[in-house]
Amino acid sequence: MDIIEIHIHKPNQEEAELIRIKEDDQIITILEAISPDGHEELEIYIEGSEKPLPRESRVHEHGIKHHHKLHCRPKEHAHHLIIIVEGSAYEWSKRGISYAEVVTLFDPEFPKHPEITYSVRYKDGPHRNHEGILPPGDSVEVKNKMVFNVSRTGQS
Repeated sequence: MDIIEIHIHKPNQEEAELIRIKEDDQIITILEAISPDGHEELEIYIEGSEKPLPRESRVHEHGIKHHHKLHCRPKEHAHHLIIIVEGSAYEWSKRGISYAEVVTLFDPEFPKHPEITYSVRYKDGPHRNHEGILPPGDSVEVKNKMVFNVSRTGQS
């Protein structure tokens, strides 16, 4: 198969990115080329189409040729992610989660008692924030099956 050049229009960028791929590469190869760390959260569309291309399909299966224009957009989370808070699974539909949201999942009474402080640690997150500590007032990007450990630390 031939190597082709395609133009990828990414969100919040005026200029298209030119990438070179093989006609028999999978669509996921395009996503990995334009966003090595965040490709799991992106989808590729043929210009003028509203249906994302299946990640496992091959470039040539969609009639994509030299200098075709494709669009890259964040995934629509039609299905919910699952996050784990202290061993309990919760459906989550947002791209991120705040300290207050994690603590409220752990302790539903937290909004009534914001003077109580908690330590929030996370792991198995996206590549750029795989693990760490989530301080009060902050938020973190989530990924499916991300794990949060919460413990009460006292009164503020």
